[in-house]
Amino acid sequence: MTPWLVGAALAAAVFVVYLLTFDTADFEMMVLAGHALPLYVHFVLKRLLTWLGTPVPTLTIIHTVNAGLAAVGTLLFYRLVRFLSGDTLFTLL
Repeated sequence: MTPWLVGAALAAAVFVVYLLTFDTADFEMMVLAGHALPLYVHFVLKRLLTWLGTPVPTLTIIHTVNAGLAAVGTLLFYRLVRFLSGDTLFTLL
């Protein structure tokens, strides 16, 4: 299996697990990101979906963006450890 395929599969798995394990009752405990990029993406997506006539609840947008950022972070961490160690199996452990 190529390293890029392993990284993509790992990122996809994190994205799916993040989406499946979120409970809407946890909204009170959810903290928004402390930097501007996710907040800007939430804002732009909300405006775009509303403009297209398909309004989506804000919590769903926040949850999906956070899942995407978690997947990207996982992929970047995997690639960094893979680069430093040179071993796919060690990286997955």
